[in-house]
Amino acid sequence: MIELTGLSITNPQAVMASFGLLRVLAQNGQPQARLEWREPDRVAVIHGIDWDVLLETLNAAIQQREQAPELNWADSIKEYPRKQYREQMQTCPPEQRQWLEAFWFEQHQKGKTEKGKTELTETKFKMTAAKQGLFSAVRKLIPKLRKHFKEKMGEALLGPWLNEDNAVTLGWDPGAMKAGATYAGEKSPSDAKHITVIGAMWLAFEALPLFPARWLAETGHYGEIEWVVPHCPVGLAGLRQMLLAGCKLAASELEAQGWSRWSVAISHNGSFGCLQPAIESSQRSPDGAVLRRNPVWT
Repeated sequence: MIELTGLSITNPQAVMASFGLLRVLAQNGQPQARLEWREPDRVAVIHGIDWDVLLETLNAAIQQREQAPELNWADSIKEYPRKQYREQMQTCPPEQRQWLEAFWFEQHQKGKTEKGKTELTETKFKMTAAKQGLFSAVRKLIPKLRKHFKEKMGEALLGPWLNEDNAVTLGWDPGAMKAGATYAGEKSPSDAKHITVIGAMWLAFEALPLFPARWLAETGHYGEIEWVVPHCPVGLAGLRQMLLAGCKLAASELEAQGWSRWSVAISHNGSFGCLQPAIESSQRSPDGAVLRRNPVWT
């Protein structure tokens, strides 16, 4: 059993990193690994593996990771043509199809009267803007992570998060949101220095196949993401099943099965997106509105 004391249940990137960690372990020879967010302290715990084996597995998985097909279809999500998407959805193996479904889905264009006119709609997790592409950002951070692997993975999983890595943030960590254009004297977001925790960012990226883009678009309120978190040990298959189904269950049903539901609002700083701290569903008002918001991000 490993206590992942660096992961906070209210930090979206940390929770995504816990999901991504379980997925990487299960797909790289450690299917016995189990994840839970322990009650009552809500510390993330990995069962069925020790620290040395966990590091060895992650280290093996990250070798040449930036050369994987799903990281080289384009530099950014917006650059991917719909024709290529359709062709790959028909011909690619299941593992790559999960990535395609995580990044995009086809949707009828709003306001268009032409029959059958569709476009590619992007995942809600796409927060990058301007010249910062999601795929190119991940490709660049992986060699940096390999260079100081044990140190960076230790920071990500055991903490504390220092947010001192100068790599393009993907907008999933509220603590790494650029303050530019928010506080006097700061540079604009496009010019400010990047800060993040690259180990956690990589693992969070590896969680994306658990969140199909179409499902995200149909789940939760406008401008937010909802997910469920296990408070009993669960393997990858169980996690995938509950992430897709859990948001439709009543709070009492979730609690009976040892899960809780969380809401993550999406805010914007200029053209850059950012996830706000996660809030448990019990902290909502009867009309569904979130009871608290950090004023910096509203």
